[in-house]
Amino acid sequence: MDDYIINRLKLATERKFGRTPLSKSDMEKLSADIFNQTKKLISYNTLRRFFGTIKGTKTSYSVLDVLSEYCDYQNLNIFILNNQPDKHLSSWNSLSDYDELPNDVIKMIKENVLQKDPVNMSNLFYLTQKVVSTKAVEEWSYYYYSLGLDSKIIEENNVLILMANMIGEYLRKKNFSDFEIHHLSNNQLIRDHLIYNFVDYKTLFNGGFYYRVINNFLPLSTEEMIFKYSLLTLKHFTNNNNDDALDCVDRISGIEESSSFFPIINGRISATELIQEIILKGSISEETVESVTRRIKNQETNYLLIYTMEILPILVQYAPLNYKLSDLMDYVDLTINHDLSWNINLDQTMYYTSRLIYHSRLSDTTNKDKYQKLIRIDSILLFYRDYVKSLIEKYN
Repeated sequence: MDDYIINRLKLATERKFGRTPLSKSDMEKLSADIFNQTKKLISYNTLRRFFGTIKGTKTSYSVLDVLSEYCDYQNLNIFILNNQPDKHLSSWNSLSDYDELPNDVIKMIKENVLQKDPVNMSNLFYLTQKVVSTKAVEEWSYYYYSLGLDSKIIEENNVLILMANMIGEYLRKKNFSDFEIHHLSNNQLIRDHLIYNFVDYKTLFNGGFYYRVINNFLPLSTEEMIFKYSLLTLKHFTNNNNDDALDCVDRISGIEESSSFFPIINGRISATELIQEIILKGSISEETVESVTRRIKNQETNYLLIYTMEILPILVQYAPLNYKLSDLMDYVDLTINHDLSWNINLDQTMYYTSRLIYHSRLSDTTNKDKYQKLIRIDSILLFYRDYVKSLIEKYN
């Protein structure tokens, strides 16, 4: 069965059920609801395999047929007929004049995005804004699915980060319903394309959009546990809610860094440990600086800035100003590639912000001015802008 149809049926089932089923309890309730509606039984384990919360074989035709009936279609064939992929996506060129775009143009756009073509990248971002502002939240995952961008393109060009931040202001201002927030938080495709790539500190701190998303986020793995509770630790720490911060620390306490985790997740483990020490002891000890330095020096060069992007701003504010901290900063400085291209590097921005804070504490005005210029505060993407501004204002 085509993946597009499977995903459409998942979405239709979620809509009928009223939420994205994730837990065993959800699956049992969904199984009961399906039986009540169709008088046909689908076990909760079959549903878990269908929604991908456990691994298993492909869902059988007969199960898909029952799910189609549950979603108010006569059978699977009727569901397929009514849920074919759009022949075209929304317009790319002349976006203001057209609502549809041929697939061969989509192919051309993908090839140009691979070549880092700025014009087509900007068209992609404009299209994303248009889809998100006009389509129901439940439809967003199919927009991302229909793009089908290769993972290599996504990773090398920061495509998802840039796309997610192009719609940042809309996400901040939109008054999402509880159902929409739950879908944004727990639909895996939207997690991968949006939630992980628009870590919006502004609305995390203010109890807005991202705070609601993280509170509704149901971790399905250790890595996702770290993602959720490290961000909540930072939120509470920044708001001086130390008891709440320590409660979040406890949720991920004892989890060690792993080569299987994405580098920023490993970095958040260290950052959370630093916050815990600051709360309990009032500062960061020299021994901790040495320990963190060893971890940093064990990172592959390509991942160094990603790993340190949340560690360094904390270290340079609370660690002792001595040769150990100086040596660490110099090590990072000599290791990274200082390349500010059109494809903005957020991790590099955070490094320069850390440098600015460090030299501000040293009262070194020459280097402070140097790093202030390198940050280019008006150019960085939305999800760090307010956080970086607050740090700069603090040390100005």
